[in-house]
Amino acid sequence: MTPFVIDSRSALALALAGVLSAQAPTQPPALADAVATAHHAAAMHTVDGVLCGLGPGYKARFDAAGMTFTPALGAAALRSHPLRVALAQIRRGEHVLFDARNTVGSGPRQVGTTAVYARCRSVTETCEARVDGVEQSFVFAERPPGHGDLVVRCRVETDLAPTEHEVGGALVLAAEGLGGVAIGEVVGIDAAGARVAGTRRLLGDELEFTLPAAFVERAAYPLVLDPLYGNTISIAGTGGRDPEVAFDAGTGNFLVVWEDVFSAVDSDITGRTFDAAGSSLVGPRPIATGTRPQINPAVAAVRSLQGFFVVYQEGNSLFGPWDVRGAFVPADPNLAVGAPILIAADPTINEITPDVGGETTATGSKAVVVWHEDGAGIFAVDVDVAARTVGNAASLTQASEERRPAISRAGGPLGRFLVTWEGRASTGWQVLSAYVDRDLQILQAFHQVTAFATGGRNPAVDGDGTDFLVAYDRPDPAASALGDVYCRRVSWNGTALVNATAEIGIATTANDDERTPAVGLLGAKYLIAWADALSSGGLRYEISAQEVDLQNCVPCGLRTHVSAPTGNTLQSPAIGTRYTAAAGTPVTADEGILAYTNAIAGPPFSTNIALLRARGFGAGSPPTDLGGACGNGGSNGFVGPVVIGNAGLRMSVAGAGSNALFASLQFVDSTTTCGACTYNNLNSYLFVPGSNGGGSRPLPIPCDSSFLGLRLRTQWAAFLSGVNPCSIIAAPIQVSFSNRLEATIDW
Repeated sequence: MTPFVIDSRSALALALAGVLSAQAPTQPPALADAVATAHHAAAMHTVDGVLCGLGPGYKARFDAAGMTFTPALGAAALRSHPLRVALAQIRRGEHVLFDARNTVGSGPRQVGTTAVYARCRSVTETCEARVDGVEQSFVFAERPPGHGDLVVRCRVETDLAPTEHEVGGALVLAAEGLGGVAIGEVVGIDAAGARVAGTRRLLGDELEFTLPAAFVERAAYPLVLDPLYGNTISIAGTGGRDPEVAFDAGTGNFLVVWEDVFSAVDSDITGRTFDAAGSSLVGPRPIATGTRPQINPAVAAVRSLQGFFVVYQEGNSLFGPWDVRGAFVPADPNLAVGAPILIAADPTINEITPDVGGETTATGSKAVVVWHEDGAGIFAVDVDVAARTVGNAASLTQASEERRPAISRAGGPLGRFLVTWEGRASTGWQVLSAYVDRDLQILQAFHQVTAFATGGRNPAVDGDGTDFLVAYDRPDPAASALGDVYCRRVSWNGTALVNATAEIGIATTANDDERTPAVGLLGAKYLIAWADALSSGGLRYEISAQEVDLQNCVPCGLRTHVSAPTGNTLQSPAIGTRYTAAAGTPVTADEGILAYTNAIAGPPFSTNIALLRARGFGAGSPPTDLGGACGNGGSNGFVGPVVIGNAGLRMSVAGAGSNALFASLQFVDSTTTCGACTYNNLNSYLFVPGSNGGGSRPLPIPCDSSFLGLRLRTQWAAFLSGVNPCSIIAAPIQVSFSNRLEATIDW
């Protein structure tokens, strides 16, 4: 199975996967193969009043003086290595067109993915965020006065050192063993398309670009001088890691967020918006950026605001103190990200590993944030995202040694969430939970999902507000250092949380490490994904996924694997789904996105984020029309695909001659002919009250692969239909029949 990726090698790149048609009945549709080619992306956004560019493996900030370009060198870099470039002077011969010492500069304006500076009457500087770096251009509207070469000088500040040799014609400034920045060759292009190679020199702390006098003199204007700043090809950098996904039902968009690593002490939170079909709407957008580490992102939708609330952990250094912050991200990628909201900050303690649950109703604007306070346990707070107000934090913990909180992604129509976490047990860790609402009323403060004796780690949860699935791992009985994946349904019965099912083993192969599960509610099913070791040593992993039944947590369908490329390991699965119960009616045919980290298992340990489409079930096989219609029997059909686990499947009729309708379901192909009619026999007809000549009858298919290949034959009879095409049934009954359909139960 080939995924599509968000970033490639050290660069952030995106590719979109189409959904393959269901193949019947050999492969379950839980994860769709990728069919598109990977491609990169770049974007420009304003963050906290500063214009920022973002592209594969770099970030850039633009102020009045110029640009700060920071390559993503990965966690192996002990600190970031930015390159500061500020325009110092433009001259031709002795004539000076621009001198920063005598000019009060104004900040750039944004035009698409470009920062535009008006440097003087006839010169415009532009910096375009591109896939291959930032392209800096100087546009000369008219021939510069003076004689001689045209020279542009920029002041440079960086601790990256120039290398002895150019790479592909580029001047390379690098940190040894990590990589750095490549400054491309200079070219002049006139209005007629004529081109000339310029020169580029680094003179101490000045970078000089020159175009020859002869070309400047004869060029058609406007004339462009064009260098490019990009990452070196050989850097050992990183891309994204630790993704999270959420879906906004109000706009029909997904937001994927992840952590971008520029050095061991500088990581940003980045996101990208996709529509419901999985197509990217724009390039990546910075959500939390700067020079401090920002890690552990989580995201949930706030439907009434048509956007998402993203929370993350931010610190002054890798040693803390860590705080929890959040930001509103509009689902419309053309709107600006909101200013950060401080959610939890205590200078004497670390607040870490946040998670967030959002609002699926069309009126509420709350999000519930949970986090771990180091040495103090699990805390939660309600945030009014619209008002930017944070409520009073509440402790959910039972003991100080509790960690790794998770919260269901949406609260359903009642705005209620299940919070899960790890609690210390005598034999290790167990999974505990609490039940809260959007206003942080604690409806139940403590519930054991797992027993002390059996334990549980790394819990993940999703649900509809009253019914939830909790997945977790626990030590493999054959080797305690390895893990197995289990799940359990937890429900609110009106007065208390109850474990509605036994613990069900999802991935329990002996001596195989299976851990860190993710859960997504796909409407008619849950999808569980986890990291699955490729060897008993656990050095390399793939991603495995399993659909499970909505009611009993039992595996439903074949297991799906996402294979790791040679030498790579796949980690940190996350699932975001289109399921919404805001109107109180579950979506029965749903989709989502599975995201995970794809990392090289050895040096240089570079990473990227990969995405796959997730589906509750496929399209199934189209039914066959067997004919047999007569009179005013109407048109026979199915509402939904005839597939395993489709609890919402219905057989339907439209255009019948009456509302006295009878539905027929047959497993043995046995018919009787009467005049122009061919109708099912050896079956019983069930009365279905119709409306305007139409009606439907539920035909739920269990989540059990034993039903694969079973053939269903359906038909409708319309009594008092106004005509009597079948003489066997005496007047005045006037029965007509619809066409007969045959469908084979598929994936």
